[in-house]
Amino acid sequence: MISTEVDWIEICQTRYRLAAAIDGRDWDLARAVVDTQVELDYSSYASERVPGRVPAEEWIAYLATLFPGFDATQHSLSNPVVELAGDAAGSTMAMTAEHLLDGCRFTIGGRYEDAYRRRDGRWRLTATRLVVRWVHGDAAIMPLALERGVALRGEAARPLAPGVEADV
Repeated sequence: MISTEVDWIEICQTRYRLAAAIDGRDWDLARAVVDTQVELDYSSYASERVPGRVPAEEWIAYLATLFPGFDATQHSLSNPVVELAGDAAGSTMAMTAEHLLDGCRFTIGGRYEDAYRRRDGRWRLTATRLVVRWVHGDAAIMPLALERGVALRGEAARPLAPGVEADV
């Protein structure tokens, strides 16, 4: 068992690495911090989105389709609160996600509520829930970025879970 302080730092770094991977379009890094399956809940962003568990490869492939469709993104995280229970953990972090496309901006503010498990000595994300507190700007750029990302990849985007086929 690693010390509580080290675990706390490593759990926060796992979430920070995922945000950095998305903004840096580093899909190998994104895959390295996510467990084999991940429970996704973005229903507070779009009520038609049904929470569900998906294979990590499917989620990362979706992210690798959506995010290159933007001109830029920046996911900022702060105020982490971490709870440890052996090889399982949870965290809550305040978040702001900026999305830029063709001179338009869409910003989401709220928090991520995440779950992790330690596997092979490393913490990996097993679940994420986005809790939206506010939005600002032009949400119409989200599906446009997905369309652009699909065109860049030359393939159709796959749904993440039942009812989930558009933006993140």
